[in-house]
Parts: sequence; structure tokens; C-alpha cells
Amino acid sequence: MPDILRKGRRLSYDGHLCTVRFSGEVRGAGQAWIGVEWDDPKRGKHNGTYNGERYFECKSNSLTAASFVKPSRRHDAPLGFLDALKRKYATAHDVLSSKDQERIRISGKTVEEIGFEKINQQLSHLTELKIVLLDGLCVAGLLSELFPSLQSFRESIRQVELHDLHIVELDLSKNVFEDFAEVTGICCALKKTLRALRLK
Repeated sequence: MPDILRKGRRLSYDGHLCTVRFSGEVRGAGQAWIGVEWDDPKRGKHNGTYNGERYFECKSNSLTAASFVKPSRRHDAPLGFLDALKRKYATAHDVLSSKDQERIRISGKTVEEIGFEKINQQLSHLTELKIVLLDGLCVAGLLSELFPSLQSFRESIRQVELHDLHIVELDLSKNVFEDFAEVTGICCALKKTLRALRLK
């Protein structure tokens, strides 16, 4: 069974979060569908019942918490913790004006190169962050993989520790965690400084 069809899989479509509750044929629809329960219960079209037939149960009591989605519909790519952190906080510091770039001449031609000191400044900016908001960024865990090996999980903790982050408060609300162990892994990697965690 393809991973996207696995019941309990957390997905995001255009920033809207959901949980897979069903995969299979829907009578009268002529193809296989994924039944999802949206985190926002007003987003859907039904409650797991379609044309009088119950396909799945929703945790929400809302009559509009669920929808059927084509398996071919592209979902948002999940991110690992460091990727999300860099995407949100390092990107703004990546843009360098031409005066900040070093000019080098090779064979009479001028070449522009971003200096290593600028890259170091960008990474040092991350070490200065105390309050980090990664809510709604499609974070899946330390890694973007849903079921990493123990070795890659340990390596990810080591990579986070190498960045020498000093995060005191962290908001990981509205993401695609499937297991609390993913949240625990992030907290373990930040254990020296993390004091407050927000999850919704």
C-alpha cells in the first residue's frame, strides 16, 4: 500500500491539515479515493458518509469534517525541524546586496562570490534565536521522513546539537506529526535550553 494511503497519515493540502481515515473504492465514484478528516471541521463536505454509505468515522462530530481526495492530488511536502527552521528564519538573511558580495577576477572576468563569512553570519543568526514559531510549516519531526531509521534519527539529533541552538520557547502547532515521539525527538535535541513548548 502506498504510504499516502496509510490510515492515520497526517497530510497537508495547500496548508490545510488533515488525517487519512480511509482509502479505497467509493461506490458510484468510479475510482479509488482517500478519505480525510480535516483539522478544520468546516472545510469538508461530509462526515465520512457518502450517498448514504458510511466509509469511515471521524473524531469530530461535525457533519462537514471529511472529504474524499484523489490519490493523485499533490500534498505539501513535509519538512524536518532544521529545514523548517532555516526556511523560516535563515531565508531573509540569504539575500545579499551586490555590495555585500566579494568581487574576484579570473582570466580578466569579474566573478561574484558569496563569502563564507556571510554563510557563517546566517548560521550564527539561528543560534541567537530564543523564541521560534514553526507553526503551520508542515513539520513532520526531526526529519521529513515519516519512519526514519534509529541511526538517521540519532544523526538528526546530533545535527541539531551541532547548530548550537539556544531556543527557549518553541511553537510546533498545526503541523503533521503522527507520533508524539517526533516531538520528543525535537525536544531532546534542544534539551539544554528549551523551557516552553506549544502544540495545538
